[in-house]
Amino acid sequence: MQLSVIIVNYNVKYFLQLCLLSVESAMKGIDAEVFVVDNNSSDGSVEMLQETFPWVKLIANSNNAGFGAANNQAILLARGKYILLQNPDTIVAEDTYTRIIDFMELKPEAGGLGVKMIDGVGKFLPESKRGLPTPEVAFYKIFGLSVVFPKSKIFGKYHLGFLDNREIHAVDVLSGAFMLIRKDVIDKIGVFDEQFFMYGEDIDLSYRISEAGYKNYYYPGTTIIHYKGESTKKGSLNYVFVFYKAMIIFAKKHFASQKAALFSLLINAAIYIRAGIALFFSLLKLFTRPVLDAAIMTAVMFVLIPWYESIKFNGLGKFPDIIYTVNLPLYISLWLLGLFFTNTYAKPFPKGATLFYGLLLGTLSISVAYAFFSEALRASRALLLIGGMMNFIALFLFRWILQTMRYRRLGVYNSNAHRILTVGDGEDVTELIQLLQKNTTDFKIIGYAGTNQDEELLDGFLGHLSRIPKILSLYKTDELIFVTTKVSWKDVISTMDQFKQKYTYKFFNRKDFFALGSNSKNAAGEVFTSSINYALNSQETKYNKRFTDIVLSLILLPISLIILLWVKKRSRFFANIWNVLRGKKTWVRFSNLNNNNLPKIRTGVVCTSYETDETEWYSADQEYAKNYTSLKDVVIILKNLSHLGD
Repeated sequence: MQLSVIIVNYNVKYFLQLCLLSVESAMKGIDAEVFVVDNNSSDGSVEMLQETFPWVKLIANSNNAGFGAANNQAILLARGKYILLQNPDTIVAEDTYTRIIDFMELKPEAGGLGVKMIDGVGKFLPESKRGLPTPEVAFYKIFGLSVVFPKSKIFGKYHLGFLDNREIHAVDVLSGAFMLIRKDVIDKIGVFDEQFFMYGEDIDLSYRISEAGYKNYYYPGTTIIHYKGESTKKGSLNYVFVFYKAMIIFAKKHFASQKAALFSLLINAAIYIRAGIALFFSLLKLFTRPVLDAAIMTAVMFVLIPWYESIKFNGLGKFPDIIYTVNLPLYISLWLLGLFFTNTYAKPFPKGATLFYGLLLGTLSISVAYAFFSEALRASRALLLIGGMMNFIALFLFRWILQTMRYRRLGVYNSNAHRILTVGDGEDVTELIQLLQKNTTDFKIIGYAGTNQDEELLDGFLGHLSRIPKILSLYKTDELIFVTTKVSWKDVISTMDQFKQKYTYKFFNRKDFFALGSNSKNAAGEVFTSSINYALNSQETKYNKRFTDIVLSLILLPISLIILLWVKKRSRFFANIWNVLRGKKTWVRFSNLNNNNLPKIRTGVVCTSYETDETEWYSADQEYAKNYTSLKDVVIILKNLSHLGD
């Protein structure tokens, strides 16, 4: 047998499924076997494997054995001349396996081989080729010199940035994401060292291959996609701890004691430095926009208060100084709370309506608090209303300017709708649109590049897939979605490698009706499935909705005399407030109470739609459940004040 492919899986069912589809295509004409070792996944991976890929040799562990130990389980059973260790979040071309085997046959001195890898947006992954992490190399990497000078022969040794990515090179370290090794070499040097739970074991094995007199090769004759870290997110602080601790294990095992001690000191220093940097940037990201908003609102109020004083007192007086020391901080705090509560900070550039409702909620909160102020703190309700309006204008203009500058700098198309080019056939587009509609409303299909020239008379056909570069130059496009049953993996990878990070990419598996992609090594992959992903299924979102109910009740109660002017059934209004506060009801409910497919929520007062057409109910309920935010409850209540007594 020529080849044994070993894949260790942990909770990445959809990525594993695409991986195996590409593996199946690459195996044609090769005497090969495929092992999947599942480390006790809870996402249905095992069931999917048994149903969809019965030809796979499955090893289902009852616990998470770790990467090295799981690979060892399959290595001991493998019968191939070559052992390929491959991650579940990788996609290979149809000729990948043939090319790497042919290369190894021509290089008897080669003990191991790695290939050119790109991520989910086509960016070259530098870990495709690596140097040995000696204390010197580790120092350059830990303190960022390898990033600042990636192509330096001194500072760039970790990722060997000075070596051309397009040429074959002998390297020190191969990536465990795709690592081809001769079986007789493994028999000679041994399997993975299981004291490495995750990370570092590929460095250790590569080092032992070299120590045994063989060479490790970086081979760019084929390119694969590696989503990089779908099982374990590499942007997390936990990754830093696990990865660097693995480096310490490696140093103690292979370096002299004095050298290992120095290495351990550097690594431990790096852990604390990285932890501190991560904490700093987390806090910076959390508070930057609220602090900027607070500064803008403070500036607006410092201009507004003297102006309003001149009108109110006609130049014969002014507000007491307490308005600056007490009132103003309180106003700004409640306005910020309103913005936070309506999820204004969930997106970099929220819609104007989100800003408006956030400031409106803050203004209403200040009005409620105003009733409890002492006489000295009661400045002016008119000042409060004017301040709210002026702050809305100032914050809206500030965000508009930032957004305009951002789009000009990046040169991207400014549109609310995500513009998608489908690469498949005409019959695929309809099904893909159905899938997208179940998961998002923010998209527009600009057309499709087909695999069949005979389709040129069909609606939406923009050209053969060979003309994708020309199509992309003519149409504003944000994302390409490839239909995996129609387009070769080699064409997919070639397209992504050509355009790099200019677009985002997804794969549509028409047979099993899901689409997925990942646009960052540090972010979870985006998966669209036929099962709708309702935000209201999340426990966190349910807590948020309950909190929204309580706050809205506390706001409505003090201003009830005003609200009653709109309410039709006034006798039940106060009963509704009481029932919402004690958790018997929620303010906003679904329109269709008989739809059992929707998430379960409490009996409600106001429904998502008061249209008589039941199709409108379905649309409103779906949108509410999928994309719930506190702002939606605020908007629905403001639009339907007359129904607060229902």
